[in-house]
Amino acid sequence: TSEVEVHYRGSLVSGFEFDSSFARNQPATFKIDQVLKGWQEVLPLMRVGDQWQVFLPPEMAYGDKGPRPIGPNQALIFDIKLISIK
Repeated sequence: TSEVEVHYRGSLVSGFEFDSSFARNQPATFKIDQVLKGWQEVLPLMRVGDQWQVFLPPEMAYGDKGPRPIGPNQALIFDIKLISIK
């Protein structure tokens, strides 16, 4: 399983930003099989250096288990910048 280093910004469709590695100025590292279903589909399509904005319907995000402050059944928007693949 590949591990990726990314910068990301997550927001609700309303524009409310709930998380941002950009704001922390610290990229995050994840194993692809340990992230949201939507990210699992998108990350393998990206190339190092790409920055994409992706829309995840609830079933590709947290579904009915949305953690605070997201809430259940929320569509999410992520800005993802792929820094490296390990």
